[in-house]
Amino acid sequence: MRQQRRDSSDHGRRRRLARRIGELFGEFLAEALLASVALALFAGVLAAGAWGWQHSPAATVVLVAGIALFLAFGVHQLATRRAGQRKRGRLAAAAVGTVVFVFIWAMYLVLYLPSP
Repeated sequence: MRQQRRDSSDHGRRRRLARRIGELFGEFLAEALLASVALALFAGVLAAGAWGWQHSPAATVVLVAGIALFLAFGVHQLATRRAGQRKRGRLAAAAVGTVVFVFIWAMYLVLYLPSP
């Protein structure tokens, strides 16, 4: 009887260990996929900027300035919003969402880009 309990207990431990290893591997794969997507997006932004600069430097500067102003507007909306204040418009919501996305993406890239 004791041998049977020990065998079933050992089987349960193995099952839990296998489940934990599976979870760890799944988290590793998810993290690797997220890092790959973030770095690919960064490479795409750099390639688009280089391509734009080659074809029309003035248009590229205007586009980057427009994006910077849009992000600044989003930061302004985040900084000046007070509790209880009425809801802002769709443009403000889009700007705030873009700022939050860019901030999270930039912080994620800081972890994965090699430092000098």
